[in-house]
Amino acid sequence: MKYRTLLWWLLLAPFLTACVGNDDNPPADPISKTPDFTVLGEDTANILHYAYSAATGQGTLINLTESFNVPRQFITLRQVNKLLTFYSFASGNFTALQFNSVTGDSKSYENFYANNPERSVIWGANSENKLFMGYYSPEGSSNLGVLIINPQASNTTELNIAFNTRGVFQPFYYDNRLIIPYLDAGDNYKAAILDPDAGVLLRTIDFGTAAPSILIDNAGDIVIFTGINNSTYGYTVYDSHTFDILSESEFSLNRFFSPGPLEANLIDGVLYYLNFYAQPSAVPFGPAVYDFEKDENRILDMIAIVQEVQEELQAPIILTAFGYHKEGNTFLVGYTKEGSTLFEGGILVISDQGKLLDNIPVPFVPIYIVQ
Repeated sequence: MKYRTLLWWLLLAPFLTACVGNDDNPPADPISKTPDFTVLGEDTANILHYAYSAATGQGTLINLTESFNVPRQFITLRQVNKLLTFYSFASGNFTALQFNSVTGDSKSYENFYANNPERSVIWGANSENKLFMGYYSPEGSSNLGVLIINPQASNTTELNIAFNTRGVFQPFYYDNRLIIPYLDAGDNYKAAILDPDAGVLLRTIDFGTAAPSILIDNAGDIVIFTGINNSTYGYTVYDSHTFDILSESEFSLNRFFSPGPLEANLIDGVLYYLNFYAQPSAVPFGPAVYDFEKDENRILDMIAIVQEVQEELQAPIILTAFGYHKEGNTFLVGYTKEGSTLFEGGILVISDQGKLLDNIPVPFVPIYIVQ
Protein backbone atom coordinates (compact mmCIF):
# COMPACT_ATOMS: atom_id res chain seq x y z
CA MET A 1 0.00 0.00 0.00
CA LYS A 2 2.93 2.34 -0.44
CA TYR A 3 1.87 5.46 -2.26
CA ARG A 4 4.10 8.29 -1.16
CA THR A 5 6.11 8.51 -4.35
CA LEU A 6 2.85 9.06 -6.21
CA LEU A 7 2.02 12.01 -4.04
CA TRP A 8 5.46 13.50 -4.60
CA TRP A 9 5.30 13.09 -8.34
CA LEU A 10 1.80 13.47 -9.48
CA LEU A 11 -1.87 14.01 -9.22
CA LEU A 12 -3.93 16.18 -11.41
CA ALA A 13 -6.84 18.49 -10.56
CA PRO A 14 -10.25 19.21 -12.25
CA PHE A 15 -11.15 19.53 -15.91
CA LEU A 16 -10.59 22.43 -18.35
CA THR A 17 -13.61 24.38 -19.63
CA ALA A 18 -13.72 26.13 -22.98
CA CYS A 19 -14.74 29.72 -23.61
CA VAL A 20 -17.82 30.18 -25.79
CA GLY A 21 -17.84 32.46 -28.82
CA ASN A 22 -20.43 33.26 -31.51
CA ASP A 23 -20.76 32.55 -35.23
CA ASP A 24 -19.02 35.79 -36.24
CA ASN A 25 -16.19 35.59 -33.74
CA PRO A 26 -14.43 32.27 -33.13
CA PRO A 27 -13.91 31.27 -29.50
CA ALA A 28 -10.87 32.84 -27.90
CA ASP A 29 -8.30 30.78 -26.06
CA PRO A 30 -9.06 30.63 -22.33
CA ILE A 31 -7.05 33.15 -20.35
CA SER A 32 -4.76 31.65 -17.75
CA LYS A 33 -4.76 33.27 -14.32
CA THR A 34 -3.87 32.45 -10.75
CA PRO A 35 -6.85 30.49 -9.34
CA ASP A 36 -8.13 29.63 -5.92
CA PHE A 37 -6.67 26.24 -5.03
CA THR A 38 -6.26 23.75 -2.20
CA VAL A 39 -3.08 21.86 -1.43
CA LEU A 40 -1.93 19.37 1.20
CA GLY A 41 1.50 19.70 2.73
CA GLU A 42 3.70 18.43 5.51
CA ASP A 43 6.17 19.84 8.00
CA THR A 44 8.29 18.06 10.58
CA ALA A 45 5.30 16.58 12.43
CA ASN A 46 2.04 17.43 10.70
CA ILE A 47 -0.15 17.05 7.63
CA LEU A 48 -1.57 20.44 6.65
CA HIS A 49 -4.53 21.57 4.53
CA TYR A 50 -4.12 24.96 2.82
CA ALA A 51 -6.89 26.76 0.90
CA TYR A 52 -5.58 29.73 -1.11
CA SER A 53 -7.76 32.66 -2.19
CA ALA A 54 -6.53 34.47 -5.30
CA ALA A 55 -8.72 37.48 -4.50
CA THR A 56 -7.01 38.14 -1.16
CA GLY A 57 -3.63 36.58 -1.89
CA GLN A 58 -3.94 34.72 1.42
CA GLY A 59 -4.56 31.15 2.48
CA THR A 60 -6.38 29.39 5.30
CA LEU A 61 -4.32 26.72 7.04
CA ILE A 62 -5.78 23.70 8.89
CA ASN A 63 -3.51 21.35 10.81
CA LEU A 64 -5.07 17.96 10.05
CA THR A 65 -2.75 16.17 12.45
CA GLU A 66 -3.62 18.31 15.45
CA SER A 67 -7.33 18.68 14.64
CA PHE A 68 -8.20 15.24 13.25
CA ASN A 69 -5.27 12.98 14.19
CA VAL A 70 -4.14 12.43 10.60
CA PRO A 71 -0.69 10.82 11.02
CA ARG A 72 2.19 12.35 9.11
CA GLN A 73 3.32 8.86 8.12
CA PHE A 74 0.01 7.82 6.55
CA ILE A 75 0.46 5.20 3.85
CA THR A 76 -2.22 5.98 1.26
CA LEU A 77 -4.36 8.96 0.29
CA ARG A 78 -7.49 8.66 -1.87
CA GLN A 79 -9.80 11.40 -3.12
CA VAL A 80 -13.46 10.86 -4.11
CA ASN A 81 -15.07 14.16 -5.06
CA LYS A 82 -13.95 16.43 -2.20
CA LEU A 83 -13.62 13.63 0.35
CA LEU A 84 -9.99 12.93 1.29
CA THR A 85 -9.29 9.57 2.94
CA PHE A 86 -6.00 8.92 4.74
CA TYR A 87 -5.12 5.27 5.40
CA SER A 88 -2.70 4.38 8.16
CA PHE A 89 -1.49 1.22 9.88
CA ALA A 90 -0.51 0.76 13.53
CA SER A 91 -0.53 -2.05 16.11
CA GLY A 92 -1.74 -4.56 13.55
CA ASN A 93 -4.78 -2.52 12.45
CA PHE A 94 -5.75 -0.27 9.55
CA THR A 95 -7.42 3.07 10.23
CA ALA A 96 -9.14 5.44 7.77
CA LEU A 97 -9.47 9.15 8.56
CA GLN A 98 -11.70 11.20 6.25
CA PHE A 99 -11.83 14.95 5.74
CA ASN A 100 -14.13 16.89 3.40
CA SER A 101 -12.02 19.57 1.78
CA VAL A 102 -15.05 21.84 1.23
CA THR A 103 -17.27 21.42 4.30
CA GLY A 104 -14.55 20.61 6.83
CA ASP A 105 -16.52 17.58 8.06
CA SER A 106 -14.47 14.64 9.27
CA LYS A 107 -14.97 10.96 10.09
CA SER A 108 -12.70 8.36 11.60
CA TYR A 109 -12.84 4.60 11.16
CA GLU A 110 -10.43 3.46 13.85
CA ASN A 111 -9.05 -0.05 13.42
CA PHE A 112 -11.60 -0.91 10.75
CA TYR A 113 -9.56 -3.91 9.60
CA ALA A 114 -7.21 -6.08 11.67
CA ASN A 115 -4.21 -7.46 9.85
CA ASN A 116 -4.89 -11.12 9.11
CA PRO A 117 -2.02 -13.59 8.59
CA GLU A 118 -4.17 -15.37 6.01
CA ARG A 119 -4.23 -12.27 3.77
CA SER A 120 -1.62 -9.84 2.48
CA VAL A 121 -3.14 -6.37 1.92
CA ILE A 122 -1.85 -4.62 -1.20
CA TRP A 123 -3.95 -1.42 -1.36
CA GLY A 124 -6.84 0.47 0.20
CA ALA A 125 -9.48 2.53 -1.59
CA ASN A 126 -13.00 3.80 -0.97
CA SER A 127 -16.24 5.35 -2.16
CA GLU A 128 -18.01 8.01 -0.10
CA ASN A 129 -19.54 5.38 2.19
CA LYS A 130 -17.55 2.16 1.77
CA LEU A 131 -13.95 1.03 2.16
CA PHE A 132 -12.16 -1.42 -0.17
CA MET A 133 -9.13 -3.56 0.61
CA GLY A 134 -7.25 -5.38 -2.13
CA TYR A 135 -5.33 -8.43 -0.94
CA TYR A 136 -3.53 -11.64 -1.84
CA SER A 137 -4.83 -14.81 -0.20
CA PRO A 138 -3.56 -17.08 1.15
CA GLU A 139 -0.59 -15.04 2.32
CA GLY A 140 2.42 -15.77 0.14
CA SER A 141 0.28 -16.44 -2.94
CA SER A 142 -0.78 -14.05 -5.71
CA ASN A 143 -4.50 -14.90 -5.69
CA LEU A 144 -6.26 -11.51 -5.90
CA GLY A 145 -9.32 -10.68 -3.80
CA VAL A 146 -11.22 -7.62 -2.57
CA LEU A 147 -12.96 -6.85 0.71
CA ILE A 148 -15.88 -4.39 0.48
CA ILE A 149 -16.40 -2.98 3.97
CA ASN A 150 -19.49 -1.02 5.03
CA PRO A 151 -18.37 0.60 8.31
CA GLN A 152 -21.82 2.04 9.10
CA ALA A 153 -23.55 -1.35 8.84
CA SER A 154 -20.52 -3.27 10.13
CA ASN A 155 -20.64 -5.82 7.33
CA THR A 156 -18.07 -7.05 4.84
CA THR A 157 -18.34 -8.65 1.40
CA GLU A 158 -15.43 -10.71 0.08
CA LEU A 159 -14.90 -11.23 -3.66
CA ASN A 160 -12.35 -13.45 -5.40
CA ILE A 161 -11.00 -11.74 -8.52
CA ALA A 162 -8.23 -13.87 -10.07
CA PHE A 163 -5.80 -16.67 -9.26
CA ASN A 164 -2.02 -16.56 -9.71
CA THR A 165 -1.82 -12.98 -10.89
CA ARG A 166 1.53 -11.71 -12.16
CA GLY A 167 0.94 -8.09 -11.10
CA VAL A 168 -1.75 -5.86 -9.61
CA PHE A 169 -2.05 -2.12 -10.24
CA GLN A 170 -3.75 0.71 -8.38
CA PRO A 171 -7.58 0.63 -8.42
CA PHE A 172 -9.83 3.23 -10.04
CA TYR A 173 -13.16 4.26 -8.46
CA TYR A 174 -15.88 6.28 -10.19
CA ASP A 175 -19.69 6.40 -10.03
CA ASN A 176 -20.18 3.17 -8.03
CA ARG A 177 -17.75 1.26 -10.20
CA LEU A 178 -14.47 -0.09 -8.83
CA ILE A 179 -12.01 -0.99 -11.60
CA ILE A 180 -9.10 -3.24 -10.65
CA PRO A 181 -6.44 -3.68 -13.36
CA TYR A 182 -4.08 -6.64 -13.09
CA LEU A 183 -1.78 -8.94 -15.07
CA ASP A 184 -3.03 -12.52 -15.15
CA ALA A 185 -1.09 -15.78 -15.02
CA GLY A 186 -0.68 -15.72 -18.82
CA ASP A 187 0.77 -12.16 -18.81
CA ASN A 188 -2.45 -10.68 -20.20
CA TYR A 189 -3.68 -7.34 -18.88
CA LYS A 190 -7.21 -7.46 -17.49
CA ALA A 191 -9.56 -5.21 -15.53
CA ALA A 192 -12.16 -6.47 -13.06
CA ILE A 193 -15.28 -4.25 -12.92
CA LEU A 194 -17.06 -4.31 -9.53
CA ASP A 195 -20.35 -2.87 -8.30
CA PRO A 196 -19.43 -2.10 -4.66
CA ASP A 197 -22.99 -1.30 -3.57
CA ALA A 198 -24.29 -4.66 -4.80
CA GLY A 199 -21.06 -6.40 -3.78
CA VAL A 200 -20.66 -8.22 -7.11
CA LEU A 201 -18.09 -8.66 -9.87
CA LEU A 202 -19.87 -7.41 -13.00
CA ARG A 203 -17.38 -8.42 -15.66
CA THR A 204 -13.72 -8.75 -16.56
CA ILE A 205 -12.23 -6.98 -19.59
CA ASP A 206 -9.29 -8.67 -21.34
CA PHE A 207 -6.77 -6.29 -23.01
CA GLY A 208 -4.26 -8.95 -24.03
CA THR A 209 -0.71 -7.61 -24.05
CA ALA A 210 -1.82 -3.94 -24.13
CA ALA A 211 -1.47 -2.17 -20.77
CA PRO A 212 -4.65 -0.26 -19.78
CA SER A 213 -4.48 3.32 -18.44
CA ILE A 214 -7.79 4.62 -17.08
CA LEU A 215 -9.31 8.10 -16.76
CA ILE A 216 -12.59 10.03 -17.04
CA ASP A 217 -13.45 12.46 -19.86
CA ASN A 218 -15.52 15.61 -19.42
CA ALA A 219 -18.68 13.75 -20.52
CA GLY A 220 -18.33 11.46 -17.51
CA ASP A 221 -17.42 8.39 -19.57
CA ILE A 222 -14.62 5.96 -18.77
CA VAL A 223 -11.68 6.23 -21.18
CA ILE A 224 -9.03 3.50 -21.37
CA PHE A 225 -5.80 3.98 -23.28
CA THR A 226 -4.14 0.68 -24.18
CA GLY A 227 -0.45 0.68 -25.00
CA ILE A 228 -0.14 -1.29 -28.25
CA ASN A 229 3.57 -0.55 -28.76
CA ASN A 230 6.09 2.11 -27.76
CA SER A 231 4.11 4.97 -29.30
CA THR A 232 0.70 3.68 -30.46
CA TYR A 233 -2.30 3.57 -28.14
CA GLY A 234 -5.83 2.32 -28.42
CA TYR A 235 -8.44 4.89 -27.28
CA THR A 236 -11.68 3.25 -26.09
CA VAL A 237 -14.60 5.08 -24.50
CA TYR A 238 -16.91 3.09 -22.21
CA ASP A 239 -20.24 3.96 -20.67
CA SER A 240 -19.36 4.44 -17.00
CA HIS A 241 -22.31 2.37 -15.76
CA THR A 242 -22.83 -0.43 -18.30
CA PHE A 243 -19.27 -0.52 -19.68
CA ASP A 244 -20.64 -0.80 -23.20
CA ILE A 245 -18.10 0.47 -25.74
CA LEU A 246 -19.13 3.88 -27.09
CA SER A 247 -16.22 4.45 -29.47
CA GLU A 248 -12.81 3.07 -30.43
CA SER A 249 -9.82 4.69 -32.14
CA GLU A 250 -6.02 4.90 -32.05
CA PHE A 251 -3.49 7.67 -31.54
CA SER A 252 0.29 8.00 -31.50
CA LEU A 253 2.19 9.62 -28.66
CA ASN A 254 5.80 8.89 -27.77
CA ARG A 255 5.13 8.85 -24.03
CA PHE A 256 4.72 5.99 -21.57
CA PHE A 257 1.43 5.73 -19.69
CA SER A 258 1.58 3.26 -16.81
CA PRO A 259 -1.20 0.70 -16.19
CA GLY A 260 -3.93 1.77 -13.78
CA PRO A 261 -5.36 5.24 -13.09
CA LEU A 262 -3.87 7.83 -15.43
CA GLU A 263 -3.15 11.12 -13.71
CA ALA A 264 -4.45 13.33 -16.50
CA ASN A 265 -7.40 15.46 -17.53
CA LEU A 266 -9.22 14.81 -20.80
CA ILE A 267 -11.54 17.54 -22.03
CA ASP A 268 -12.93 18.18 -25.52
CA GLY A 269 -10.22 16.13 -27.19
CA VAL A 270 -7.30 17.65 -25.28
CA LEU A 271 -5.21 15.72 -22.75
CA TYR A 272 -3.51 17.63 -19.93
CA TYR A 273 -0.96 15.28 -18.47
CA LEU A 274 2.24 14.84 -16.52
CA ASN A 275 5.39 14.43 -18.58
CA PHE A 276 8.44 12.73 -17.07
CA TYR A 277 11.87 13.86 -18.21
CA ALA A 278 14.46 11.28 -19.16
CA GLN A 279 16.90 10.74 -16.31
CA PRO A 280 19.37 11.92 -15.27
CA SER A 281 17.71 15.32 -15.32
CA ALA A 282 17.67 18.12 -12.78
CA VAL A 283 13.90 18.32 -13.36
CA PRO A 284 11.96 15.04 -12.98
CA PHE A 285 8.57 16.08 -14.39
CA GLY A 286 6.52 18.90 -15.86
CA PRO A 287 3.25 19.77 -17.64
CA ALA A 288 2.33 18.60 -21.13
CA VAL A 289 -0.68 19.00 -23.43
CA TYR A 290 -1.76 16.69 -26.27
CA ASP A 291 -4.43 17.72 -28.79
CA PHE A 292 -5.99 14.61 -30.34
CA GLU A 293 -7.67 16.45 -33.24
CA LYS A 294 -4.49 18.27 -34.29
CA ASP A 295 -2.17 15.40 -33.27
CA GLU A 296 0.00 17.96 -31.50
CA ASN A 297 1.97 17.28 -28.34
CA ARG A 298 3.25 20.31 -26.44
CA ILE A 299 5.73 19.71 -23.61
CA LEU A 300 6.08 22.85 -21.52
CA ASP A 301 9.65 23.92 -20.74
CA MET A 302 9.73 23.05 -17.05
CA ILE A 303 13.52 23.12 -17.04
CA ALA A 304 13.54 26.81 -17.96
CA ILE A 305 10.81 27.58 -15.41
CA VAL A 306 12.74 25.85 -12.63
CA GLN A 307 15.87 27.79 -13.57
CA GLU A 308 13.90 31.05 -13.45
CA VAL A 309 12.55 30.27 -9.98
CA GLN A 310 15.94 29.19 -8.67
CA GLU A 311 17.49 32.43 -9.82
CA GLU A 312 14.72 34.37 -8.08
CA LEU A 313 15.06 32.41 -4.82
CA GLN A 314 18.84 32.08 -5.01
CA ALA A 315 18.41 28.43 -4.04
CA PRO A 316 17.87 25.10 -5.84
CA ILE A 317 14.38 23.63 -5.65
CA ILE A 318 12.87 20.12 -5.77
CA LEU A 319 9.48 19.58 -7.42
CA THR A 320 7.06 17.73 -5.14
CA ALA A 321 3.46 17.92 -6.43
CA PHE A 322 1.52 18.44 -9.63
CA GLY A 323 -2.01 19.40 -10.67
CA TYR A 324 -4.13 21.01 -13.37
CA HIS A 325 -6.71 23.65 -12.44
CA LYS A 326 -9.73 24.15 -14.65
CA GLU A 327 -10.94 27.59 -13.58
CA GLY A 328 -7.55 29.19 -13.95
CA ASN A 329 -6.58 27.20 -17.06
CA THR A 330 -3.28 26.59 -15.30
CA PHE A 331 -0.93 23.90 -14.10
CA LEU A 332 0.02 23.95 -10.41
CA VAL A 333 3.42 22.60 -9.42
CA GLY A 334 4.59 22.32 -5.80
CA TYR A 335 8.22 22.62 -4.77
CA THR A 336 10.51 22.80 -1.76
CA LYS A 337 13.94 24.37 -1.36
CA GLU A 338 16.65 21.76 -1.68
CA GLY A 339 18.86 21.36 1.38
CA SER A 340 16.78 23.70 3.53
CA THR A 341 16.40 22.77 7.20
CA LEU A 342 12.99 24.45 7.14
CA PHE A 343 9.88 22.78 5.81
CA GLU A 344 8.90 25.49 3.35
CA GLY A 345 8.08 25.63 -0.31
CA GLY A 346 5.72 27.12 -2.82
CA ILE A 347 3.20 26.61 -5.62
CA LEU A 348 4.15 27.59 -9.16
CA VAL A 349 1.22 28.73 -11.31
CA ILE A 350 1.95 27.99 -14.98
CA SER A 351 -0.25 28.81 -17.98
CA ASP A 352 -1.14 26.06 -20.45
CA GLN A 353 1.21 27.85 -22.87
CA GLY A 354 4.13 27.43 -20.49
CA LYS A 355 4.40 30.89 -18.92
CA LEU A 356 5.17 31.21 -15.20
CA LEU A 357 2.34 33.37 -13.85
CA ASP A 358 2.96 33.28 -10.11
CA ASN A 359 5.08 31.79 -7.34
CA ILE A 360 3.10 31.50 -4.12
CA PRO A 361 5.14 30.68 -1.00
CA VAL A 362 3.69 28.23 1.55
CA PRO A 363 4.95 27.34 5.05
CA PHE A 364 5.26 23.60 4.34
CA VAL A 365 6.31 21.12 1.68
CA PRO A 366 3.44 20.63 -0.81
CA ILE A 367 2.66 16.95 -1.39
CA TYR A 368 -0.78 16.87 -3.07
CA ILE A 369 -2.89 19.24 -5.15
CA VAL A 370 -6.55 18.68 -4.23
CA GLN A 371 -8.72 18.28 -7.32
